[in-house]
Amino acid sequence: MVATSNDSHNPNWISESSFTLVYSLEEILELEVMNHHRVRKPSLIGQAVLPLSLLEEDSRRIGVERPIFKHTEKVVGSLLFDVFYYPTTSPEVDEKRRTKSSEGHILLCQ
Repeated sequence: MVATSNDSHNPNWISESSFTLVYSLEEILELEVMNHHRVRKPSLIGQAVLPLSLLEEDSRRIGVERPIFKHTEKVVGSLLFDVFYYPTTSPEVDEKRRTKSSEGHILLCQ
């Protein structure tokens, strides 16, 4: 997903959404926020991280706010979005009757 918002210090992408294939809810989704310049090359504003394990309890998360980190230490803003998990395969159960994460799609709405 590549969406840009020109000439704004508080960009808003209400109509943007993206489907992402996931193989396990034990993974972490990393979202990069870029600053696109007209003359210079794009630069990284920071990165927001979402542990997909949050979607095992509730597959619909509305109003998720994650901090945007620059170089993993300095918070430079926050990213607000909705995320939905749609399983595409049945969850597997191991010998101890624990449910393993199944494959599915993640829908991000910003």
